[in-house]
Amino acid sequence: MKGLLTHLILVLGALGGSLHSDEVEMDLQLSTDLQMDRDLNLIQNFLLFSATETLCDSRCSVAYELGGRARVTGPEEIVHPYALSLSKALEHVMYNGMSEKQFEEAKEKFISSLGQDLDEKALAEEIQWGMLQQVFPYQMVTQASPQQFYQLRLTHEDQKLISEMITDLGELGWFGLLKKKSKMEKIGDKIFPVHPLRFIGYVLATPSLKKQLPNILNDFVKRKSFFGGHGKRIGFGQRMTNEDLEGNLRPYIPGFAQQVGVSEASIMKYFDRRDWEELVRHLM
Repeated sequence: MKGLLTHLILVLGALGGSLHSDEVEMDLQLSTDLQMDRDLNLIQNFLLFSATETLCDSRCSVAYELGGRARVTGPEEIVHPYALSLSKALEHVMYNGMSEKQFEEAKEKFISSLGQDLDEKALAEEIQWGMLQQVFPYQMVTQASPQQFYQLRLTHEDQKLISEMITDLGELGWFGLLKKKSKMEKIGDKIFPVHPLRFIGYVLATPSLKKQLPNILNDFVKRKSFFGGHGKRIGFGQRMTNEDLEGNLRPYIPGFAQQVGVSEASIMKYFDRRDWEELVRHLM
């Protein structure tokens, strides 16, 4: 789906707040190319319904409200995990989009779910596949402090080793790199404790290292090794994905953006897509 910004807020415990113990409120706010609030509400409800359809637990229910809000209710012990699963399902629906055939099938189910409400059904009939192309998921980072990023490990020795690795990887040909393979692997092992975002932030903020990035990214084998790793050693791309899956990446984005001199908004789409190569290309 293409378009502008989307902000998904889960008002749930540490993620922002909570309602009663057996209720969770979700707030889906879309900033899109859609001009009418009516169309916006329709798309919000349609997306929420489509996400709900992928979940199987009938013990929880989702009630749609005006303004893109949804109230999830169910047994206290499962309602919060269900709401989190719903948010993940919603992200999946939005990130991956729908083919026209999938859209028509989902639309038919959505209309059927409205029961005897003829007015709502008439409005739902107006939903068009093209409307979905005007919505793009974008998760804002608003709670973290830039200082958290700068507290991540980056010793003077780490900086020396990172500089040596990036310089060699950028300047040496494959024969030269092959001769230094063992040493490069040892360097990689030594700097492994450095968070990947701190690592790439240092590279991008150091002009002598930043200028080596085109040499790395424009060489197929070097690029593949840098992002994908080799042998049993994982690359920068997999490390970034792993940290994101563990919830150990997004809190550091404000500081990273500050270090490399860009706004959070300008780079969030790469984090949302986990497109680490394009993130580096955008910043180098």
